[in-house]
Amino acid sequence: MVDSTPLNVGVPRQVQEIHKTYILTEEHGGTRLTVTLSGYEQEPNDTRWNNLERDTFGFGMMLQNTKAYIEGQSLPYPGGF
Repeated sequence: MVDSTPLNVGVPRQVQEIHKTYILTEEHGGTRLTVTLSGYEQEPNDTRWNNLERDTFGFGMMLQNTKAYIEGQSLPYPGGF
């Protein structure tokens, strides 16, 4: 028997425009990647901080994978983020 009851996995994120900026600059013989996120100030107070925390954590994982890839090491999050 298969239970087809829908699961409520949380309140869906309200559609807000979050701007992401990626800047690569040469620095001391290497490259600096700067990631800037903006637009959270337009989100409702009751969801803003949870969304910001979740996205910040995800970008942290992405940056760790990027650094490992550039350095020729195994990815800390091989399944993605």
